Amino acid sequence: MRQKVFILLSLVGLLISQMKPAVIQASGFNIRSIGGVETGGKPINKWWYTGTAPALRGEAPPMAEVTVTIDGTQRLINADSSGEWAFQTDSLASGEHQIGVESGGSKLEFTLVIGTENVDWDEVAKGGEESLPTVGVAWPSIILPGIGGGMMWWSKKRLWQKE
Repeated sequence: MRQKVFILLSLVGLLISQMKPAVIQASGFNIRSIGGVETGGKPINKWWYTGTAPALRGEAPPMAEVTVTIDGTQRLINADSSGEWAFQTDSLASGEHQIGVESGGSKLEFTLVIGTENVDWDEVAKGGEESLPTVGVAWPSIILPGIGGGMMWWSKKRLWQKE
């Protein structure tokens, strides 16, 4: 009987440690496109746009508040019920602009260069060499395996104790 209970608790612990609830994935915060160009999660701190009013699109927790800062001016928007958010910039002057997007304590910052005459083609050719993961909540990924392991340890110790 004790062995069956231990196996059952071990399986429950294993299942808990491997779970990836939708909340974890939905809690991610990311910029997916700038002016219609997919970012691909690349950690590039400078983006070029040949138009004057790029749309920023991304994902955040559903209904989360997202703060978009352009050259020190903040605007507040909200993600929709599926976690999608979009922000249409006003017409920006040619040149460099400091952009920050923040939600739930996570912040992404980059320089947006507007206009074709400002493009540093050597810098563009370098691109990003690694992917940047979606920013989000990491604690469930740390806590859940610990709970599962703790349950397995406790059940083994408790069930095989000499009485």
